[in-house]
Order: sequence, then structure tokens, then C-alpha cells
Amino acid sequence: MASLGNDKDISLEQEAEDVRLDPVLIARIFSTISLETPQETRITKKTLELVSEYIRLYATEAILRSNEARLEEKKKNDGLYPTTHGQAEKDDLLQEGLLDAVHLKEVAGLLNLDF
Repeated sequence: MASLGNDKDISLEQEAEDVRLDPVLIARIFSTISLETPQETRITKKTLELVSEYIRLYATEAILRSNEARLEEKKKNDGLYPTTHGQAEKDDLLQEGLLDAVHLKEVAGLLNLDF
């Protein structure tokens, strides 16, 4: 498991296991967007549960990899721009654990190839 840089790793992993997309929502998305003949196509409950788990794993991995990119960026930028001690602490508090689309963009290519 990748570290988020704090003591909440275990609770975050447990929370991630609890959060899943509703299989009914997935079936609705499939029938609305991707199935050519939704009336004639049947999707089993196990298939919907599997897709839900796959999406959960994908999202969790995206968050973990983005956070690793954020931590690497922080290491690279530490000391690059001199600030006062108070300002640096304030910036760290504001940015602690904050992921941005830039971090996701850095890992999106390899993430898609891995999945």
C-alpha cells in the first residue's frame, strides 16, 4: 500500500473498500451509453459487481499514484523557493493531502496501460 504521508493509511484503505458504485447505476450506464440493443442484452448481477469492484480498484489506484506524484513534486520543490518559516508552514497546511488534476495527469498514461 502506498503511504499517504500520515497515520490514516489503514482507515483510508478500509473506507475505500466500503465505497462501491451501485450495480444498478452501472447497469443503467451500460444500457444508456454502450449497449446497442439494451432490451436484448442481459447483464448478470455478478458481472455488475465485478465491474463495480474494477472501477473501485481503478479509482483507488489513481488516487494513490497521484498522491505519490504529489509527494515527489513536493520533495523536488522543497527549498526551491525560499519563504519565511511561517509562510512555509502555512503553505504546507493548506497543501497537505491536496491532490490536483495535474497530479492525476502525470500518472494517467501508465495507469491506463496497467489497467
